[in-house]
Amino acid sequence: MIPQAIRSGHSGGPSETWINVAKHKRLKQLGELKGAPDWYGTPLDELHFEWSPEEKLEIERYSEKILKNVEQEGGMTPLERFRATVEGRPRDRVLIAILHGNGFGVRVLDSSADALKPIDLYRNPKLWVKMQLANAARFGLDYPHNYTISYGEELWGGHARMIEYGHPVAMGDPPIRSVEDLEGMEVPDPRKDGLFPGYLWANRELRRIYDEYGLSQVMPLFPYICACPVGTAMLWMLGWAAFLRAMRRNPELCRRCLELATAWEIRYGQAVIDLARPDALYVCSMVGATDTTGNEWLADYWARVGQALGSQVPIIYGYGFGLAAKWIPVLWERGALGPGSFCGGYHDHEQSDIKTMLDLHRERDLVIASIGSARILLEGPVSAIEEEIRHLVELGKPYVRFSIAIGMCDYWTPPSHLDAAIAAARKYGRY
Repeated sequence: MIPQAIRSGHSGGPSETWINVAKHKRLKQLGELKGAPDWYGTPLDELHFEWSPEEKLEIERYSEKILKNVEQEGGMTPLERFRATVEGRPRDRVLIAILHGNGFGVRVLDSSADALKPIDLYRNPKLWVKMQLANAARFGLDYPHNYTISYGEELWGGHARMIEYGHPVAMGDPPIRSVEDLEGMEVPDPRKDGLFPGYLWANRELRRIYDEYGLSQVMPLFPYICACPVGTAMLWMLGWAAFLRAMRRNPELCRRCLELATAWEIRYGQAVIDLARPDALYVCSMVGATDTTGNEWLADYWARVGQALGSQVPIIYGYGFGLAAKWIPVLWERGALGPGSFCGGYHDHEQSDIKTMLDLHRERDLVIASIGSARILLEGPVSAIEEEIRHLVELGKPYVRFSIAIGMCDYWTPPSHLDAAIAAARKYGRY
């Protein structure tokens, strides 16, 4: 039976009674997600969130403003600029990615009143959709930041909880200790399990809105499908330390976990492709979390994901760790980077040297984006924000597949700081 809140089109509220309703678990292996919404675990084909007339007006107005932003800037449309970047063709300016996430992203909906909370977006797919459009309209984005609402924290038997000002967090010990713990474990279905039906609904609905209001002709849709196979195995199955120990002492346990995690990631990505027709996919990855020596075989699992999905749409890494540069040649050699696989990645320039990463990607004709400092963006002053953006853009601008990323924006980032960063990226990124 569909919960009353779903049948009525209401997507939930913050009461304690409501947030403990989540009892629908198709797979026995699923752990508990405290604070989950009432639609948790409801199959996608049974989710029927409805827009009120007032909400439809909001969506129409956001869409009108996005189209006006594109017209006023002139030159290429964001979609043309995005495709030119991925394909390595000349552009009017450097592509700009704003990593507003769900944390900062919610603030535009309540004029930074600290009234709506990030958790409201995680529980309410309609709010998530409106947030994407509102941020694109307010900041004149090249594309919104379709950040995920779950990394699958509870899919493999672990427990997690939803928190007001961030992403769901794991609780307690990791669920997998031995190969025996994996017996009977199934690959979840993103159309049916956990929070994923809500995320799929939101991305499918965002594409429908894009189509209805003409945004599909001017702006890319770029969803996240996190985490990568290694991240899933390390964080939500074995735990970081246990995974690293098992790589040496029990590699079979690591491989069994990675097999399940890889099958899940492919299934998840394929569902997003089928439902949302994305222009590209982004995968937060553990690339660079370990050294390469003796660990090269991890790249084979990233390669499976890249080769399954990258032949359909561009698929791009988030390189999250400091040893990412050492992994680029390994990923290339093992088919986890290159034609028909991952086409490049976003890197944090404070974690991995921008000149080194630019050279590694230029040599292989790969996409590369450099992410500015979230701390500088938060704290300022504006002169420091502008100087960092100028430095990164001027280093990367000569490479036609380079783009600049701003964020991940802290919840408390002043909107004026983001305005300044975007203005600097447009100023210095113009060809």
